[in-house]
Amino acid sequence: MRPFFLILFSLLWFNSQYSFAQDCNLEQKVLVLDASTKKALQGANVQVQGTSAYFVTEATGLTIIPKLCAEKIYQLTIRYIGYVPLNVEFQYEEGSIIEILLSETEIGLANIIIQGVRDIAPTKPTQELSGIALQKTRGKSLGESLKGLPGLNSLQTGPGISKPVIQGLHSNRILILNNGIRLEGQQWGAEHAPEVDPFMATKITVIKGAEGVRYGPDAIGGVIILEPDELRISKPLEGEVNLAGSSNGRLGVASVILAGNSKKINDFSWRTQVSGKRGGDFHAADYGLMNTGVSELNFSLGAAVHKPTKGLELFFSHFNTQVGILRSAHIGNLTDLQEAIQRERPFYERSFTYAIDNPKQDLSHSLLKLNGYKELNDLGVLEIKYGAQWNVRREFDIRRGGRSDRAAIDMSLLTQSLDALLKHKPIGALVGEIGITGMYQQNRNIPGTGVIPLIPFYNQWTAGAYLIEKYVQPKYELEFGARYDFRHLEVRTFNASQELVRPTLEFSNVVFTLGGQIDLAKNLIYATNIGSAWRPPHVSELFSNGLHHGVAAIERGLFYPDGVLLPESELRNINSEDSYKWVNELSYQSTKISFSINPYLQRINNFIYLQPQPGEFLLTIRGSFPVAEYVQTDAFLHGIDVNFTLDLTQGYSLNSSYSMVRARDLITDTFIIWMPADQYRTALQREFGGKYNPYVAFGFLHVAKQTRVDPEGDFAPPPEAYNLFSVSAGTSLQTDSHLWRIYLEIENLANTSYRDYMNRLRYYADDIGRNISLRAQFQF
Repeated sequence: MRPFFLILFSLLWFNSQYSFAQDCNLEQKVLVLDASTKKALQGANVQVQGTSAYFVTEATGLTIIPKLCAEKIYQLTIRYIGYVPLNVEFQYEEGSIIEILLSETEIGLANIIIQGVRDIAPTKPTQELSGIALQKTRGKSLGESLKGLPGLNSLQTGPGISKPVIQGLHSNRILILNNGIRLEGQQWGAEHAPEVDPFMATKITVIKGAEGVRYGPDAIGGVIILEPDELRISKPLEGEVNLAGSSNGRLGVASVILAGNSKKINDFSWRTQVSGKRGGDFHAADYGLMNTGVSELNFSLGAAVHKPTKGLELFFSHFNTQVGILRSAHIGNLTDLQEAIQRERPFYERSFTYAIDNPKQDLSHSLLKLNGYKELNDLGVLEIKYGAQWNVRREFDIRRGGRSDRAAIDMSLLTQSLDALLKHKPIGALVGEIGITGMYQQNRNIPGTGVIPLIPFYNQWTAGAYLIEKYVQPKYELEFGARYDFRHLEVRTFNASQELVRPTLEFSNVVFTLGGQIDLAKNLIYATNIGSAWRPPHVSELFSNGLHHGVAAIERGLFYPDGVLLPESELRNINSEDSYKWVNELSYQSTKISFSINPYLQRINNFIYLQPQPGEFLLTIRGSFPVAEYVQTDAFLHGIDVNFTLDLTQGYSLNSSYSMVRARDLITDTFIIWMPADQYRTALQREFGGKYNPYVAFGFLHVAKQTRVDPEGDFAPPPEAYNLFSVSAGTSLQTDSHLWRIYLEIENLANTSYRDYMNRLRYYADDIGRNISLRAQFQF
């Protein structure tokens, strides 16, 4: 590695000397005005894309962007409450003033344009991944893409499966909106990653608060919103090509997006996108990880007609993936299982291959969305949205008697939803919306697996209504909302006598939110929100009973405490989860320094989680497997997320973040399993300016040992703390009609051997070793 570091630092020194000739201390004035009245807009937010820096206009509508480099092309995003956000590109010009004209026409939900109707932004704290920051993650899964944000982690099942964790919570407590539709799939397991393609999104927003009022049940931990570009294309044809390759797993990724409008049909726009991914066995620092390959093929189609007062949009997407599960995680023998946990190397190893053998997952998810809106005179905007989703999950185990080609789990989930929303016109400083929602689900187990289904057949429907109002003033905002939801669940399963039973369960709840934000001083904002949310138990948490092949463990639901279904008279003693969360954020933005401090408290009554039973194993014809049971308790979580950015001289900038979460079982007075350890992340970046605007960055990540665990509540103790180093570099070229970008990244630079507490397969193998990735983007 020594020659590599010598070359790298030599290049840095040479580029730094070259950059001294570049003038990167220039200032550009930006003037923000109302497009119709030309009145100055005070308090408009002007953000430099690709950085955390943003600037607020003064009473004259002016703001100054400092530390600009000559010849470099910048992208700005300008936002102001009640106006359409605007993206512009500019290059510094001495003595010039960039004049920005914002229109009062507002974009509502699902790309509605209505005169005078303001959009109700999500309650803080929120974080956004877009622009260059999003481009640098292209080719990664959703969970991996978001890991760099403060308070965000991922729950992994080896290198191929990752799902987002927000402030300690994941799975059914995180609601994902895919182009405005709630993602409904078979995500009840820790190894069930979201069935979404991040390539379709140009912006990913993470809401850390309890947003149950706005989005309905299941948003206890937060909300992740994936948004594509608006279907308001001004060119006959435009497009984007993304290519990525990684050394670890010899992974290749490609995506093509084409969009345009029609000369024959006024106000008609279209977009199509296709992406693919193929990778073989990943490797740790010292050995290969057998059967961890991944294969993925996705596409989407969209079309829309937008008139001044009405519009219609159609969207369809299909996601398909096949993922290998680490072979060494499937033992099937008690003695071998204990030995596998103690071994330094996995039980099974092989030479690199792209083959994906059993155990594996084969998943597909199709989504159809039809959305329409219309302005109703003086009332506001009425929007109606229909969504249909079909999710198919097939899991394959290593089976005897030549049955490995038969899926051990084969399920199909059909979800249909219908939402109606009215965004009323402003009443003075009051803006708001009222809506009703409905959803129906049907889960089927496909015959032919040869085993009793882990999850039973069920039908489920949900209905809800909500109201949100926001009072907006120049220096502060106040928000209030309330919602009621009802859920009906019908299940078909078998009792201890193998008789078919049809238990019916019903859950309902009322939730609220109350919050606001205030400008304490110039560039200093304090936001607070207290809200409730709820989550009815998932069918898996109630009725699981059998071998979960994805993690090679026996799982028992709340209604199967000893592997036997409770009497029907006791099947209504389970309550829904009730959450009360108080979040705060103090943020500051200036030309040199920006920071945000986000402390939070959360009480969750009737908290449900999967608890390993280390002393219990069950012998089956397949072998001996560990047992994990769903338990219900009261939980208390608290923590803090901190992010700090410092712009140094000569194009240098430093960004650091720290995240901490604590979670405790209030009934047993023990720690709750599968909570992220403390982590600290920092990066030093150097931008060189000039025509190509190259940059280089060094990153450092420290993850502490998770010491807050119940020593008797897991199969193995938590792994040790670890440190990872990374280096990245990139450059771009902008012409009149084309944009080229290229990024190089080396993760785990020192090829460190480590295991992460949030990896479900940490019992059997290390995490992946050094990974060199090259990404290229071409826009036209």
